Amino acid sequence: SESMQVGVRLPPPPAGAPLPKLVVFDLDDTVWFPELYMMNGAPWSVDELGRVTDVSGEELRIYPAAREAIAMLSTHEAFAETKVAVASRTNRAQWAYAAMELHAPRSRYLYAPNADASSDATSSGTTSSGTISPKKEKHPSRTPKGHNALPKPKTLREVVGDLAEIYTGSKKAHFRNLREKTGTPYKDMLFFDNERVNVLEVGQLGVCSVYCPGGMSQGAWEEGLRTFADNASRRKAK
Repeated sequence: SESMQVGVRLPPPPAGAPLPKLVVFDLDDTVWFPELYMMNGAPWSVDELGRVTDVSGEELRIYPAAREAIAMLSTHEAFAETKVAVASRTNRAQWAYAAMELHAPRSRYLYAPNADASSDATSSGTTSSGTISPKKEKHPSRTPKGHNALPKPKTLREVVGDLAEIYTGSKKAHFRNLREKTGTPYKDMLFFDNERVNVLEVGQLGVCSVYCPGGMSQGAWEEGLRTFADNASRRKAK
């Protein structure tokens, strides 16, 4: 997939833009590829570079835009009040949970407060305008003393906690459960999925739902934030 090959650097959301309280990702061919039914499954392994492989050695790769989006959601101060969830219809839930416990999405770009262009941030491709400030409210340990002091990233399972709805059937059920667990209204949710039927069904609930065929992409992320903000502004204007 083209979405797996491209380099991705997501810009932080504009200051003051309305942001979702819950961002939900499908897993198969949205966050990662191959889809789990294509793989040989457990036991899963992770190497020193963070590559997750199944029993046959095939890698389960995270799309770059999914990696960057999840890293931003879990560390950027703009998303301090935003939770992350997954909603999957795979019938291989145990494989999904096991893989989520090994995948730890870390941005390829520096997360540091007040970095400037004259610092070693420049050598890693980060400038003062592109610096991402860490969440202070929920992740105090993410404020590094120096540019090499970044802590170990959370696994995908740690990021979502109990907000993982992984079972077959209509995703309307997944979202009803997420609403019950979080108390978040559908209008305050943002959803990404590679299958149009899921996007249409969940959209009927009032969730801002974005179709991303071929995997999560920067375009899908930016479209999601833009559409969510537009919807919120229209509601406020009424």
